[in-house]
Amino acid sequence: MDLPNNWFTIETLATLSTATIALRLVVEFTKGYVDQWTKGKLPTMFYALIWALVILFGVQAVQGTLSVENAFLNVFNAFLMVAITKVMDLEK
Repeated sequence: MDLPNNWFTIETLATLSTATIALRLVVEFTKGYVDQWTKGKLPTMFYALIWALVILFGVQAVQGTLSVENAFLNVFNAFLMVAITKVMDLEK
């Protein structure tokens, strides 16, 4: 069995589960800097929503699958991704 060379690829980021993991990693490692920069005025969930939208729209733009229908669904999927990461926090 061969292990993958890259854990994150465009193909895997196109799945909601991997995009959610990527979101969790990005927010977890950058929220401290953002809190310092904004003096705590930007809620973490809103910051996560911005990153979720960037990830979803970015992957579809790179893949060439961005359409009006997909853009509409990206908004709902971004909220779903943020909700899932919030549930991850509740398990602690």
